[in-house]
Amino acid sequence: MSVRYRFPVAYPDGGIVEWLYFKRVSAGLILDHARYKPVSRTSTGWKNASSYGFEALIDVDPVRMVGAGVRVTMSLYKPSDSPDFGFSFGISVNL
Repeated sequence: MSVRYRFPVAYPDGGIVEWLYFKRVSAGLILDHARYKPVSRTSTGWKNASSYGFEALIDVDPVRMVGAGVRVTMSLYKPSDSPDFGFSFGISVNL
């Protein structure tokens, strides 16, 4: 099961000259939960895994190309089996 809620933070509608056009800045809350049965001879029963976190997203149009876009995502999350927080960074391109 996964729950994600994204909400807009800003619509800057501006950019850096003609190279990058910033369309939207948004944020999101993340909650994931899974229940699984490990495949091993020593483990019996079901296990739980979960995580929660926060993500920031920036939507950019490169060279003001209509229909093409780049989404930059930065996430900070806390897995249930670790005392530390994790960080992820991603770039997705839509052509």
